[in-house]
Amino acid sequence: MGHAPAMVESLETRSLLAAAGPSIISPTGTIQSAQPDVTWGSVANAVSYDLWVSDLETRERIIFREGITGTTTKLTAQESLHMGSNRMWVRATFANATKSDWGTATTVFLNARPLVNGPTNPLNLVSPRNIENSDWAVTWSSPDGASAFEVFVSNQTTQTSTTYTVPNLVPAIDAKGMTLKDGAGNVIEQEVRSLYLDGAVPVVGAAPQAVTQVVNRSFVEITSDNHGLKNGDRVRISGVLGNTAANGDYTVQFVSENVFRLSGVVSNGTYTSGGKWVRLAGGVPPVGSTLRPILGVATTRSIDITVPNHGLKTGEQVRIAGIEGNTAANGTYFVTVISANVIQLRGVAGTSIYTQGGQLTRLTQFRSTLEIGNYRVFVRTKDDANRLTRWSHAYDFSMTPAVNVRGPMGPSFESKPLLEWDAVPGATHYQVEVYRAGDGTPLYAAEYLTTTSFRIPDALTTDPTQTFVFRVRALKLHQVSRVAISGSPVTGSFKITLRTSGAAPVTVTTGVINYDATATEVRDAVNALAGFENVTVVSEGVAPNVTYLLQIPLTGNAGTPQVIGGSPVTVTVSETVDPGTVTTSTFVAPRVNGQWSAMTEFSTIVAPVITGPIGIENSDPADTTKVVTDLRPTVTWTAIDKAARYEIWVERSASTSTYLRTTSPVNSYKFATDLLQGNYTVKVRAVSSTGQLSDWSSELLFTATGGIPVIGSVSVTPTRLATVQWASVAEAASYEVQIAWIGVNFDYLHPTNIQTTSYTTPTLAPGNYRVWVRAVKADGTLLGWSTAVNFTVVQTAEPASDSPVESELLVLTNSLESTSERGDVAVQAVSSEEQIQAAQAAAGSEDRPAHAVSPVVAVIAAVGTNAVELMARPALQSEQLIEKLAEGCIQQEWWTATEPSAS
Repeated sequence: MGHAPAMVESLETRSLLAAAGPSIISPTGTIQSAQPDVTWGSVANAVSYDLWVSDLETRERIIFREGITGTTTKLTAQESLHMGSNRMWVRATFANATKSDWGTATTVFLNARPLVNGPTNPLNLVSPRNIENSDWAVTWSSPDGASAFEVFVSNQTTQTSTTYTVPNLVPAIDAKGMTLKDGAGNVIEQEVRSLYLDGAVPVVGAAPQAVTQVVNRSFVEITSDNHGLKNGDRVRISGVLGNTAANGDYTVQFVSENVFRLSGVVSNGTYTSGGKWVRLAGGVPPVGSTLRPILGVATTRSIDITVPNHGLKTGEQVRIAGIEGNTAANGTYFVTVISANVIQLRGVAGTSIYTQGGQLTRLTQFRSTLEIGNYRVFVRTKDDANRLTRWSHAYDFSMTPAVNVRGPMGPSFESKPLLEWDAVPGATHYQVEVYRAGDGTPLYAAEYLTTTSFRIPDALTTDPTQTFVFRVRALKLHQVSRVAISGSPVTGSFKITLRTSGAAPVTVTTGVINYDATATEVRDAVNALAGFENVTVVSEGVAPNVTYLLQIPLTGNAGTPQVIGGSPVTVTVSETVDPGTVTTSTFVAPRVNGQWSAMTEFSTIVAPVITGPIGIENSDPADTTKVVTDLRPTVTWTAIDKAARYEIWVERSASTSTYLRTTSPVNSYKFATDLLQGNYTVKVRAVSSTGQLSDWSSELLFTATGGIPVIGSVSVTPTRLATVQWASVAEAASYEVQIAWIGVNFDYLHPTNIQTTSYTTPTLAPGNYRVWVRAVKADGTLLGWSTAVNFTVVQTAEPASDSPVESELLVLTNSLESTSERGDVAVQAVSSEEQIQAAQAAAGSEDRPAHAVSPVVAVIAAVGTNAVELMARPALQSEQLIEKLAEGCIQQEWWTATEPSAS
């Protein structure tokens, strides 16, 4: 057997070895493809061949492929050449499994230029290169092994550019920002193929997102240099000591060039030493395959967090709080994105099982911010020896942000409404179109507005009410004039003359500008001219041979305001520099159109429409009254444009005077005091700054519970787990649930500090139950108990116990008042009379529904003397006794009954 190529590389004795193996025919020299066809000469009696490729600069093996039939093979994306110099060897395998020496090494220089493939806009299928926001990156593809990339971003509108250097093979980090290492203790490096121009930007005031699931993960990861595996490959591992669970046949997942993960393996110890692996084909290793050494086995842990539509990117930082059960997930972390709904906290070990709660708040966001305009990107690669490839082919895209409309939205007090929107950075003009609702032809249109507003020119009638829609987009009309100084002058000066276009052109000239002026000095000279106050200046080159780029937004000139819409400005110079000259040239950029805003509807004055509180819908379609559980609800309504304030009128039923009349400067009002239980009506109207009144809104009718929750449903699974759900109370910091097992244990379940609006019980025995819920404020104040809801749990399989108590309960359950059954649960709301009785008892005695006597005595007391007589006469049928007991339980709360006297 000949020397292994790795030894040949490390000892640098390649040229001294006899080359008895096959010779590589192609590729040779400098190539552009990282996956070339490799061809070699045949060897007599060979049945297959092995290929070895290493990186000449780093002396590491990058490809080892065995059992190749024939004398040619094509490299794949997982087995690609590295940027820079690569060496290749081939050897033959014979029928008796012996192998020839490695052949003479062939050196190939890979100089493949990158391919730029982003940014793109996935929401714009017609023009995917029109980018509308800052949530994008420059992306490209390139062979592995580069030391860095250079990204050249050219603004084609302003004729300026910026070059960014992007390091490659950067250390991977875990969720806490610590460098990740493989099983051999080496830093795991990752290839980089994207650039966010602004990097990670702090996010202020991000809205929290709800966590819905937390799952602990554990992985077994294998370290083997340049394994060449891809997701889905199968391998056989043997000889691992310590963590022996790694031994066996597994499907792998790619982690890095030197690390792969075993799917579905649970670690059973700490790796100590040993281990080899081989790739499988059809469940067996190919003939002549060589066992590859394992350098380390690591057990890594992480936590998967489910946050629906999280919108995050790998490497962004978040804060997670409020998770119960698996509290290790709470903290500040860098995330790894698994899917649109799942992120992973790499390197964080879970401590328990998730129970409920949790919110995620984004702290940083990767962004790229560019002004409206046309752009061009090039990328090139730097290899390990600092050699640069050619620049990639140009990739063009446009920044076309949509306008954010400020108003009016909905009704307006103005007869000639003022349409307003936010400025778009870099825009020179705005185009607006106004339509009657349903029409396809604009009623009003303006194309070259230089302000962020447009007033409807005609008075709009209010009777009948008219409805309109409008949209706006930003434009950029721009000119770049170059003033170039050449000849290395040592003295002199120049002046710049600007002449507008149009029927009445205006010509203005700057004062004297020194030959070695700075860009700021040139800008100040131009800005002093009327109409050119917004011109900016950028300089290129080294003094005194400097070129000044005059950035002229084509918004017109104060002297000729009609000259708008992109008419160019003629720029000339007069100069007396010595030696040298001053010349000018002008580039008028193509017009850039931003995206249209969404259509915004407005109308002439109508009454506000109350939109909240949402409340709980009444089950009777004819009854529009809503049930509101908040102690201090917030009333909301549609805004009226140019309203100075709103008047709010509140009435409470059975009241002899107006309950509340107040005003609000915005289109919402939160009650300042707690609402008592009862029925209320609310109406609103708008008042303009001149005292003009809108009509009153339609009345909103609602019933306030005074902070008492409303149970919405109780559902029971076939495994007898009951889930109670209720409407939230805005003031609640937590909730308590009281579940009574009727006839057995009033205080059967009493969970507290519930952070959500649902609770699932442990497995319940068959029987009848009653449930209440109440809210607890942050200061510990206990609000009222909800109306009770009865539910029944039935046996869905043979009971595990024949206990007398459970048997009696099954009989009683079947004898209770009939209810509406759904599957294995029957739910029944307790009457309001019973609820008032229970609530009064709770408020007057304890912090939960009152129960004063034992369950057995309570049942007897509820039934009465006749039942006692029946129980004393065993000759009577048991059905009569059961019927009488059940009737008594229904007629009176057994836990509110008084104990019978001893008479």
